[in-house]
Amino acid sequence: MKYWGLILVLLWQPVWAANQLDEFLNNLSTMEAKFQQKQFSETGELLEISQGKMYIQRPGKFHWDYQNPYKQLIIADGKKVWVYDVELEQVTIKRLDAALGKTPALLLTNKGDVRKDFTITQLSKKANEIVFLLTPKSEEVQFENIHLTLRNKLLYKLKLIDNLEQTTEMTFSHAKLDIPVDPQLFVFTPPAGVDVVVE
Repeated sequence: MKYWGLILVLLWQPVWAANQLDEFLNNLSTMEAKFQQKQFSETGELLEISQGKMYIQRPGKFHWDYQNPYKQLIIADGKKVWVYDVELEQVTIKRLDAALGKTPALLLTNKGDVRKDFTITQLSKKANEIVFLLTPKSEEVQFENIHLTLRNKLLYKLKLIDNLEQTTEMTFSHAKLDIPVDPQLFVFTPPAGVDVVVE
């Protein structure tokens, strides 16, 4: 659950701001960035800080490489998702549609009208930064809302509050858009000797 606090979205209010978000998502084909993820308890206590690198190729392909403080890979090839816990020596395999559902990861990797699933509100605007609130319309999702920040027309921050009032906050840096991405990043073969769980 802690690593599915991942990834993007679209907005509506006002129209000019919506156009910026629409432009970002509709034109996004690939993305590469470093990230820092912070997890907070329901009382605001910092529980963990992790770091890594991510790659996305739309539609349906992504590679999240958690490097610190421990190693984990989450890789999707458009049909399946592999979650590899290096220290546990375990790989979990899921169908992509079942794994993503209506999570923020779906917003980032698939194209479509975000307004079907979210109510979108602009919270604030600075010179080069806009913050949006996305509230899911479905009661079946496992999070309350998403705060998405665009800075200089790039994804800068994503904050997710789950149903337990815990917060996952991801800050992105060194982002590169629409560049060639090695297709092998979206291919995964479980290492010999690890436990494989199919869900």
